Amino acid sequence: ADVEILDTEPGHGLDPARLAGRLRQDREQRIAGILLTHNETSTGVQNDMEALSRAMQGHPALRVVDSVSGLGASRMPIDELGFDAVVGASQKVLSAPPGLSFVALSSRAWDAVARAKMPRFYFDFAKAREFAADGQTPWTPPISQVFALDVALDRYHAEGTANVHARHAANAAAIRAGVQALGLQLFGDLRYASPTVVTIRVPDNVQASAVLKTLRERHGIVLAGGQGDLKGKIFRMGTMGAITPADVQRAIAALGETLAAQGFVPIAR
Repeated sequence: ADVEILDTEPGHGLDPARLAGRLRQDREQRIAGILLTHNETSTGVQNDMEALSRAMQGHPALRVVDSVSGLGASRMPIDELGFDAVVGASQKVLSAPPGLSFVALSSRAWDAVARAKMPRFYFDFAKAREFAADGQTPWTPPISQVFALDVALDRYHAEGTANVHARHAANAAAIRAGVQALGLQLFGDLRYASPTVVTIRVPDNVQASAVLKTLRERHGIVLAGGQGDLKGKIFRMGTMGAITPADVQRAIAALGETLAAQGFVPIAR
């Protein structure tokens, strides 16, 4: 495949107008697929999927979405938005053990599967669909993970979709308010703030790795650091899993204590 990347500044979502403009340039409609990320955990960004869906209207390319860390945490009407393939996973919002992924395919995507000539063996949707008709999988399934996912889905539906959405949004808002009260700055464009991951700028003269180590070893709290060019520059706090408001408060307090021990003094505003 010949892949073209629309680069976006870290911490910012994809501009729908920019995507629409690129697709208008494709007058011969040679672009066969558009791969979008719903929620980006490395920078704490959630794209505006409804706006991006509108930006793609009129172009025949298949619309593929990575929603591994977004699906289930906020509104994502797959059929209504016209997405052809949406990928999710067990270990994020659903809070089941890692090891399972699932893909929702549209009728257009199934037609593409039937036409596809690229060699494949394990990653074969047609074979998976054939075996699913008999309640089976083509290969040995991870039974324990499937049972765990079944329980996780029961819990999700018992809580209710709207309540799950509200819980993630409330915890993310509490984290943002808490770290700002400590005198820290949030990372990125808040118009695209993710409900599942909050990113925080590491203050000057603070060693991010030491903060993460102290939180983990002294307080039993695990935060993530930045990756690639953002290593040592941001902290990441997740809201996925059995996270309660009390957990958020304890994490914020521990973070404040740990930063103070490193000599961090908030700048008066």
